Amino acid sequence: MDDPRRQPRWYDYVAGIVVQAIFALWWAGLARFEPASIMTNTGQMQVVFAPIWHAAYWPVLALSAGIIAVNALKLAASRRERLTRLADLALQAGVLAFIAWAFGAPRWFTVTGAPPKTAASLQLGLTLGVQVTLIVMLFVAAISVVYGGWRLWRPAPPQSRALNGA
Repeated sequence: MDDPRRQPRWYDYVAGIVVQAIFALWWAGLARFEPASIMTNTGQMQVVFAPIWHAAYWPVLALSAGIIAVNALKLAASRRERLTRLADLALQAGVLAFIAWAFGAPRWFTVTGAPPKTAASLQLGLTLGVQVTLIVMLFVAAISVVYGGWRLWRPAPPQSRALNGA
C-alpha cells in the first residue's frame, strides 16, 4: 500500500476543481480572448491569435472538463483507486493527443503594425514560448502516463502475516 502521508488530501482535489473551473470560465469567454494592442514609437502594434487558437477552443474546453471530472471522481471515489487511475490515464492520453495535434500548427500569433523585422522577431518569440510550453506539457503528460500505468498494473505488494513478525 502507498504511504498514506504522501496521499493527496481532499482539498487537493477541490483546489484542482476550482482552479480548472476558473480557467474553463475564462477560456469560455468571461475574460478578453484576444491580446490587446500595443502602442509603439512607430504606431499601434497588434498581436492577434492565429486561427489555431479558435480551432483549439473545444478540445481545450473538453480537457478542462476532463480535469474537473477526474478530480471530482478522485474526491468522490477515493477508495476506488483503479477507477481513478484509469480515468487519469485517459485524461493524460487526451492531453498527449491534443499536444500532438497542436504541434502541427504553422503559427500561433499574427503581429501587425510593426516593422517587418520587429514583427517577425516578436512572432518568433511568442511561437517559441508556445512550443516550450507544449514540450513541458508533453513531458509531464508522458511521465504521468508511464507512472500511472506502472501504479495501475504493478503487482500487489506481498501482505505481511502479522505486524508482530509472527
